[in-house]
Amino acid sequence: MLVTFILAIFIFRSEELIFTQAWLPILGGINFSLRSYHFSSFILIFLALFGILISLYSVRFMRGKERLREYYAYLLWTIAASSGAILASNLIVFLLFWGALGLLLYALLSLGSYRVATKGLFIIGASDFALILGVLFLYHLSGTLEIKEIGSIPLNSALSIFAFILLAIGALAKAGAMPFHTWIPEAAEKAPLPVMALLPASLDKLLGIYFLYRICLDFFYLYPNSGLSLLLMLVGSFTIIAAVMMALVQHDLKKLLSYHAVSQV
Repeated sequence: MLVTFILAIFIFRSEELIFTQAWLPILGGINFSLRSYHFSSFILIFLALFGILISLYSVRFMRGKERLREYYAYLLWTIAASSGAILASNLIVFLLFWGALGLLLYALLSLGSYRVATKGLFIIGASDFALILGVLFLYHLSGTLEIKEIGSIPLNSALSIFAFILLAIGALAKAGAMPFHTWIPEAAEKAPLPVMALLPASLDKLLGIYFLYRICLDFFYLYPNSGLSLLLMLVGSFTIIAAVMMALVQHDLKKLLSYHAVSQV
């Protein structure tokens, strides 16, 4: 994990790094491409830092617990998949890493409760299905799978607006915004504490907000004071206010903290 943090700092200090490898011979050829630029490198540093902190905390908290090897394997794979999603420069590669995160979420939550893990997988899986549809529409609109080549598509057609909404659903669900938050308070009671600190409280927030940024500024041109920008503000404001109010009436400390984590969208 420390090596990951050092590599993240090295990537941040570099102006731009690009890795491309021919991968699938369909749709004109799909490349396994990764790219770092100033913002993705900045996010990568915090991702690695969160990974280090959670790993250090886990050493003591998870000592003597069952399925310890599974936990650390899932933890490392989660950090790796998160890094891949941030650095992905191809929409198919991005979906690969993003989908892996949903499966790893289930694996980590199952360490505490299979019922809660199934609920979390269902919600995240449904939002990922919306995300896949959004990517298909985005490909139809842009004619490319390379994120760097998409450009800012104007939101002046029904198809572009629909694609934006589908992609935003995937990002907001990952960030834990309402109404996609319901699995988080339940997981807080059952899942190991480091899992809750890693996913809904840090990595998922980081990834969801990062992807929403890419949607609004890189994929589409979101007009100021437009209906969609006001809709995003409404979802964010409602999540903040409602989650804090729900936290105030909780008598369980873990559920209280989970609602506060939801409110940080």
